[in-house]
Amino acid sequence: LLLLGISFWTAQTGFSRILDFRMLERIPLSTVSGALTGEVQLKGTSIAMQTTQAPKTGTPSIYYRYLVEKEERDSDGNRSWRTVQDDTVGHNFKLLDHSGEALIKLQPSAGQFDVSVPERYSSESGGYRYTEWRLQNNDTVTVFGWLEDAEPAAVNFYVTGDYVPILSTFGAAAERQGFGFSAVLWLWAGITAMICFCLCLMVVFQIHKTLAFLST
Repeated sequence: LLLLGISFWTAQTGFSRILDFRMLERIPLSTVSGALTGEVQLKGTSIAMQTTQAPKTGTPSIYYRYLVEKEERDSDGNRSWRTVQDDTVGHNFKLLDHSGEALIKLQPSAGQFDVSVPERYSSESGGYRYTEWRLQNNDTVTVFGWLEDAEPAAVNFYVTGDYVPILSTFGAAAERQGFGFSAVLWLWAGITAMICFCLCLMVVFQIHKTLAFLST
């Protein structure tokens, strides 16, 4: 029953990722001046309105994720990392394209949706590993969010709609590829769990003997 439950859960997750992929596909890239209220995809340059210094490097950042991990070793000497600190800070900023600018409201949703920005610092010292992911001024960003019915243009990530809230420096194509790849992995895991469940049933009920008898 455990394998059956895992199979349904992983398959459901896979189909959910496919739906997310399709939602990304159906939202075309718009310009700030040409976008309509509702689900929107915008691409432009980040213009900082406020920044916070990243904890390890002190780099002024519109958004950062700061991860601290502690090194641990098991009885065989294999190394692993345990998270001891995982902080996220984000500020509202402006997105500028050739047609105008829009306010991107990271607050109050920072840390509650998919933010894909580059890892810009990583180091190990004294049995700890420190990593920073940062969005900085003048980065190229793509956002999938909700364009408010307001002037000037403003995009938030908390209004419910037919979209997946995303802020990415890697672009829409990379985000769609990521959703598609994860969907394949989840579906593969579900199929594998179902096959294992069927094999267990065959062993428990000795179905393998019946199949051997019927094949003769």
